Amino acid sequence: LGVVILGESPLSSVQMLWVNLIMDTFAALALATEPPTSSLLADSPYSKNESILTADMIRNIFWQVFYQISVLLCLLFVVPWYFTSITIKNNIEAWTYENGLHYTIIFHAFVLMQVFNLINSRRLSSNEYNVFAGIFSNWILVGIVIGITILQVCLIEYGGIALKCTPLTLSLIHISEPTRPERNSYAVFCLKQKNQI
Repeated sequence: LGVVILGESPLSSVQMLWVNLIMDTFAALALATEPPTSSLLADSPYSKNESILTADMIRNIFWQVFYQISVLLCLLFVVPWYFTSITIKNNIEAWTYENGLHYTIIFHAFVLMQVFNLINSRRLSSNEYNVFAGIFSNWILVGIVIGITILQVCLIEYGGIALKCTPLTLSLIHISEPTRPERNSYAVFCLKQKNQI
């Protein structure tokens, strides 16, 4: 949808490769090493004619898709309107740290949603509410989640023009003061410092 409306993808090809690595390789490794629970072993076997997707899985997929699309569309179209420090990059401009801030926020939010989806995917039935139950029984999953998070922060902070990422900080966006770009954006601060030299 972003490509159709904006004329370019909010995620670069390198960012998409990282997302695919997270969603396919790392998630498969983390979930495949999940030890079976006693309730799972007590279930009767499924017949070969049954669907691999249960009603609970279809419901979870639907709500995860709805949630992610809603958040990403808000980040794509509402956030630049609300926070004046975020400029929308048009498809003719070359990437800079200032106009890349908007897409960096989208990329970072998308990756973090995939990490949380990885944790949520550990529980598949509707009566399992605590997705963190027994999480420390699978240290590979814990290591992968921590590793993805650390690598993501490093990619955002040091990726620069190669990844088309603007460094983010915790004080990047002050919701209480959305119209003061000089206090909202680390990237704008860096650009001001660079222009003074």
